[in-house]
Amino acid sequence: MSDNAPLHIKHIGEYPDGPESPFLDKVLPHSHRWESVTIHQPSTDAAARYFTASAPMIRAILLSRLPEGVPQPGGLVRFGGGLEYLEELRIDYCEGVDWGGLECTQLRVLDIIGDDFLDMDAFLNILAANPSLEFLRLDRVEFAHYVQRESASGPIPLHNLKEMSLVDIKHLQEEGHLGGDGATAHILRRIQYPPGIAFTMKTGLHTDYQSSLERHISLIPSLMATLTRLSQIEGFQRADVNADLGGKNIRFKIEEGSRSRPVFSIEVSGLPEQVAWDWTMGALGEATKIPINPQLRFSNLGSNSALDQVFHFQLWESVDDLTLDLDRTPPEIGERILRLLSTPYMLEDGTMVMPVPKLQNLHLGTIYGFNAEGVLAMVRARFAPPGSTEDAIHSHLPVPLTIHCELTGAGWTPKDTEELLATPGVEGFKYAEEIADDDWDSSLEPEIDFEDYWPPM
Repeated sequence: MSDNAPLHIKHIGEYPDGPESPFLDKVLPHSHRWESVTIHQPSTDAAARYFTASAPMIRAILLSRLPEGVPQPGGLVRFGGGLEYLEELRIDYCEGVDWGGLECTQLRVLDIIGDDFLDMDAFLNILAANPSLEFLRLDRVEFAHYVQRESASGPIPLHNLKEMSLVDIKHLQEEGHLGGDGATAHILRRIQYPPGIAFTMKTGLHTDYQSSLERHISLIPSLMATLTRLSQIEGFQRADVNADLGGKNIRFKIEEGSRSRPVFSIEVSGLPEQVAWDWTMGALGEATKIPINPQLRFSNLGSNSALDQVFHFQLWESVDDLTLDLDRTPPEIGERILRLLSTPYMLEDGTMVMPVPKLQNLHLGTIYGFNAEGVLAMVRARFAPPGSTEDAIHSHLPVPLTIHCELTGAGWTPKDTEELLATPGVEGFKYAEEIADDDWDSSLEPEIDFEDYWPPM
């Protein structure tokens, strides 16, 4: 091997408080050849000895530890100050990074996870110094207390940005507790990025002022720009759109089969119900301008609006996946929603159709008023054959249906399941244990298996 060939270092530390592996001692004299460094669980000794070495050719750094690992000292990414060619920086739960001392201008990727005391000014200075940034991700980051002032120098242009993710970002307030909305809004106000980027945001709003709520909502990037860009991708056919309707949250996600991550994902909690409903309905209205597969989830509907909200979608032929999880809805509303799904309505041409006629998957969660008898009655009425030849001519039967039942204590018996599956039009029935976990519930972190976790991405 040539003495000048680039080196790509990958290492897993084993001694949180003691000497590091001899491996790093062997590669240290060749730091001038380091092109990428990936180290998991760097020890205190490693931080003091190896990360201060000059590595002028380094292009990629990934430092990580398990969330429960030993906190790290400062200065992890100084590398003698020589980071002129650094393009990718990923820091995963390695706290104490000397962000103020980071000097680089060629970053394409900045990925920070689990930093409990990030300096906002230092972070914004890094963005300003790296106009070629393409991917920005902040996840479970807590900013130190800062003054939210408007910058006299104007917005920070990031015209090459392709993807931005701002998830669970908080800031330390003067009272000593963490706020969940100010930091996200501050970042979105300070940077300037092109329309149509892949965007993810998860935050909670903590304000009672309507003007403040509207200002935060207005910072969400244009959905139409994202949809337009998505529809122009070669080979695009249709996008999967997931929308949660009801309650005080916005949960809206667009996925496209060729991408491993969502194209557009918004989770905002702490909103008035009407504000959340209006934004989601507006987003769904824009989404229908391109081919989509809407997957709708109704949860925590108020008793006054529940039927109207479900009824709104009865004409949507594109809806093939519907979830009803109404554990806070009065029982009589649940019963009426079942009847709604099995009550035909007449189109302008006189044709009778069932609500949501292309529905293929119906997920029934915890719903007061639902039971086996009611579900059986619903499917039998939904798929009942027309009563006469004339009715048949003017009727359209809905597509076959698979029911995913998450109901507990609803009195289901093996006989009920047999009768349900024997109903013409019912294609399948799945119990709760056969249903994948709700991918919206990102508050529950899975146990980390070390082999699966490495390398963190």
